[in-house]
Amino acid sequence: MKLRFQIILTSRFDKRLLSVSALLRVLIMLSVFSGVQYGAAAPETIDTNDTNNENSRIRITADKLVAEVDAGEIEFIGNVKAKQADTVITSDRLKIIYDPDTIKYKTRGNKIESIKKIIAKGRVKIVSEDIIAEADRAEYVIKSKVFVLLGEQSRIK
Repeated sequence: MKLRFQIILTSRFDKRLLSVSALLRVLIMLSVFSGVQYGAAAPETIDTNDTNNENSRIRITADKLVAEVDAGEIEFIGNVKAKQADTVITSDRLKIIYDPDTIKYKTRGNKIESIKKIIAKGRVKIVSEDIIAEADRAEYVIKSKVFVLLGEQSRIK
């Protein structure tokens, strides 16, 4: 089943609306982070043999991981690279904002219902199949299912 969501690409001079189903994997890849335990050893939460499945293994690398448990924030800082199957996101920072009241402390499973927003900042690049998106900042609001690329140089190739 192919799911679709809208990407709103904004910049100072250009506003356009695109529907891109291939970038849905970006959301799914990042949504698994809500199941992350609070520590540096938690980048891989789901492991299946199907490399094209949205539930395939996720690997996140960064120079630093900061978790503000009470505030409901997890932030990867410095040379961030998140990879799942054929989708790769790189940025300077990647922040997951979640509802601390709804998160379940399990090491496996997708807890998308607890995530409110995902924010990538600084030299954001999303590569998936034949799509490349670049921006200064990217935000994904779970409830509205809208992915916003921000910055004057935002573009999708």
